[in-house]
Amino acid sequence: MSKDDILVQLTQVIKGVMPDCLHNHQLKINDRFVEDLGFDSIAILMLGSSIEEQFDVSATDKDIHKFKTVSDVVEYIYNHQNNK
Repeated sequence: MSKDDILVQLTQVIKGVMPDCLHNHQLKINDRFVEDLGFDSIAILMLGSSIEEQFDVSATDKDIHKFKTVSDVVEYIYNHQNNK
């Protein structure tokens, strides 16, 4: 799966976790979860669970807490899917 494909699917995952965060906002690769999208620590953990389910990757809580930007997540998914 390409990084662009991951970003498209990730947008839908983010909308599922935080439906209002993308209202009037188009997701950008450098968006920060807390500062730009309004995520809190619980929403980030929910995002991690949703990513595991949607993309069939495994992420520890430690990995998930390293997700600061959309780019971090895209890279994580891309690297873990291509290492299977």
